[in-house]
Amino acid sequence: MVVKMIHKTKIEIVIIIIFIIISIPIWIFLNQQLKENYTLTLENATKLELIKNNVDGYDNIIVDNGYAIDQAYELLLYTNQDAHTPIIINGQTYELNEFTKRKEGNLNIYVLAKDTIFKARKGYKIDLDLDNNTIYYYDLVQLT
Repeated sequence: MVVKMIHKTKIEIVIIIIFIIISIPIWIFLNQQLKENYTLTLENATKLELIKNNVDGYDNIIVDNGYAIDQAYELLLYTNQDAHTPIIINGQTYELNEFTKRKEGNLNIYVLAKDTIFKARKGYKIDLDLDNNTIYYYDLVQLT
């Protein structure tokens, strides 16, 4: 009888040790998933907003950060126009080839502004000298 109890106790101890050994990696994995999900939720909840309108022939682009968190961003211009086009941003004249350029398919991507914003709005008054058949649009990339 005592031998049976000792045998059952040994089996229970082995089962508990196996359970603990198996559960440690599972808890590590779940903790990592929780941190990643929290980070993604926080990023989605505090996204920057890009507001666009066209008034008096100018493109008014506003980057809005309504949160008390420093957030870095890039304002991008996607266009099929070549790099020798003049562009006026907030009263200063530039050539598109002065900006950092990437190519994506048949579109050129220019980084018009790279900045950090904290609980504020930042506006860009942009005048592009483009042909009538030129495709262009603005996008905002939030940097981490």
